[in-house]
Amino acid sequence: MENKTINIQIKTLFGKLIFEYESENNSIKETLLEAIKSGADLSGADLIGANLIGANLSGANLIDADLSDANLSGADLRRADLSDADLSGADLRRLSGADLRRADLSDADLSGADLSDANLSGADLRRADLSGADLRRADLSDANLSGADLRRADLSGADLRRADLIGAENIETAYLPIFCKWTPSIIGNKIKIGCKEKTIEEWDYFFSSNETFETSRDSEQFKQIESVYLAYKAYYLHLNKKQS
Repeated sequence: MENKTINIQIKTLFGKLIFEYESENNSIKETLLEAIKSGADLSGADLIGANLIGANLSGANLIDADLSDANLSGADLRRADLSDADLSGADLRRLSGADLRRADLSDADLSGADLSDANLSGADLRRADLSGADLRRADLSDANLSGADLRRADLSGADLRRADLIGAENIETAYLPIFCKWTPSIIGNKIKIGCKEKTIEEWDYFFSSNETFETSRDSEQFKQIESVYLAYKAYYLHLNKKQS
């Protein structure tokens, strides 16, 4: 009995043909790999629910692709561009160094995932399961982590500038860097937080007063700003402590 070849097409969500491939025992995974080998532009591809376990997608152009509910466990996404891709509900693991800027990862299963050094700036991680995830040195600036499960997640060295962690679950068990919505730095004898630059005395007066600047005093973000200031104050005072 002859083995029949299977033709599989990859289209955009609007039905435009991107790539097609025919072979015996063909699969969407095999077709996608052939598309990448041929240099096909896969931006906007409809890959909803695709089984891509262990697939080598390195260097692929998957901008705006719909990978919702896809299984990408163990996939190699190094240098792949998934900016603005929809990865909601996807199963993602071992994605160190992946480019996931502005990707929709809401409700994604990222438990135990290796996302170290990944670019997740502006990513939607609402309600994502990040329990036990390795997010060391990841760029999470402007990311939305509201409702995400951060149980035992390692975010040491991660960039969390302007990230939204309000409502994140189990955050008390996560390994977090010192962070707030504004970038802190030390300039001479002053501490700069965002666009505000003050001496320690001036900052102490600000935090003891009722003065408000952009951020409400009863918000979680204000607590983060004050915590960062206290850490930088202690650092500065220790560095400048006179030897007896």
